[in-house]
Formats: sequence, structure tokens, C-alpha cells
Amino acid sequence: MKDLLASLTRKPGKAKPAPPEPVAIPKGPAALLLNSDLHRGSVLAPFPEGLLLEHGLPIGQNPVQAWIDAKWREWHDWAGKLAQGRRVIRIFNGDLCEGRHHRQAELITNNLALQRRAAKQAIEDVRQEGDLLFLVRGTWAHAGAAGEDEETIAEMLGCTPEAGTGHYSYFLLPLSINGTRIIAVHTIGATRSPVSEATALVTQMAKTARDSGRWGTPLPDILVFAHRHQFCAVHLPARRQGQYCCTLPSWVGKTEHGYSFDPLSPPQIGGVVILIDADGTWQACSRFWALPTPSFLEV
Repeated sequence: MKDLLASLTRKPGKAKPAPPEPVAIPKGPAALLLNSDLHRGSVLAPFPEGLLLEHGLPIGQNPVQAWIDAKWREWHDWAGKLAQGRRVIRIFNGDLCEGRHHRQAELITNNLALQRRAAKQAIEDVRQEGDLLFLVRGTWAHAGAAGEDEETIAEMLGCTPEAGTGHYSYFLLPLSINGTRIIAVHTIGATRSPVSEATALVTQMAKTARDSGRWGTPLPDILVFAHRHQFCAVHLPARRQGQYCCTLPSWVGKTEHGYSFDPLSPPQIGGVVILIDADGTWQACSRFWALPTPSFLEV
């Protein structure tokens, strides 16, 4: 009883929480290629034409899928030219499959195994030999209740595993590249208001500054989120080159769920490349497109 009372009345100590240990990347000029929200399995995301559905049913592509597929290849050609002569690190920041969720009816197939294969093939089509590959888990609706869909895809691809657990995908991915600290995580607050697009980004940056000062942990230089299907970036002054935070565009058209959340704004298609030199200086480059909107009907 005395031991129990002592434990209940003991004053809190000053033990600081251990920050996630960053994955160290070998030094040298590097290119960080960032993509997210592939949503393979949706009727509005590309699907491999050679991947047959049940009973050998072939699938073609509708105009939206064909347009996004062309931009996927164009973006990776552009990113490959930027990355020439550099080590390439690819991060896919969650929601690679559409999944089965919210009574979703806009699916090519309910078979999650086929959705996983489609996502795997999309990545294999652009991955080059020697690339380091990391996969971050997305929301439960698209990644599975425990992130099992994206863990399975990551293992199929042979992604770089998490030290200590051996898991092939990450809830939060901390990287250190030439001394530049990067954190990638999928989910961030969404908004319908254009004047509030940057609010959640600045909030996350402020939290890292607060925690760095509170616990004496290193301040991350770059924060990467996704989830919104809209690109937004904020670059604030801080040590070295300042602190940068962005949300990534997606690779899927506007679904019924998208129309219910934000009916007027078109989805943004594309990704971000961050070039990091051997001395740790970096430059963020983005390329994205708005999905074409329907023409006005003359009546």
C-alpha cells in the first residue's frame, strides 16, 4: 500500500519524450520525389489495362483516367530530369488504393487484392533501379482499418522497412538527408475555405517549434502532408533555410465524396520534388495540373 501511495503522489519528472529516430540516408546529392493519393481501384484513377478482373474481364480507361495516366507519366519524366545525377528517394504518402468505404459505389472492383496489385504496378512502372522507396500509411478508409492494405503493398514492393519493427510502411516517416530533417505523414485538417488553406500547415509548423523548444528535440526542416487532394505550401523563416510545409496533390479525379465536400474546386493532379545538395541546402519544386472542368452548355 505504501508503494502504491508513493507512486500516486510522486512529483512528475522531467523526462522528455523520445522523438522518432530519423532514417539516415547516405550522404550525397539527393532528389526526394513526393506523390500521394493514387486511389487505384476508383473509376476516376488509372487502372492497368493488362490487369484483368474476375473471370478474365478486361478494363479500359475512361477519359478522366486516360488524362491522369498521361500526366502521371509526364510528371515522372519531369521529375526524372530534375533528379539526374542524384540519389533518388521516393515517398508515396498514403491512400494508394480506393478501398471499400462509405458505401462507395464508384469502384472498378471490390476485390482489394486487385486494387493492391494496381497500386503496386503504378509504382513499379516509374521506379528505377537503385531508388530508395518509402510508403506512408493513409486513412483507414483507403489503407484498411489497421493500414493492412498499404503494409501489404509496401512489402510486395520491398520498401525500406522501419527500424525496430520490421514493418514496411510508416504511420510517420522521419528522414535525415544530408542533415536536412524531413517528416512525412498523410493526414492533415481539410477546409472548404480558400482563406484557410494554409492554417492547418502553419499550425503543424507551430507545433513542431513548440515541441522542439519544450523538449529540446531537433526542429524538422520539411513537413510533408497529403489527404486534401490540393497542393498548398508555406515557407517560414527559421534556422538554416527556414521551415517548409506542404500538402501534396493527388492522382484521382473528383469522386462523389469529393463533390459532397467541395463541389466547385477541381482536383489537383501532380507532386513535389525536393532537391537536397550534399551540404544540406535544398530547393522545393512542384508541378501540378487542375483536372479539366466540363464546358458550359449552350442553351
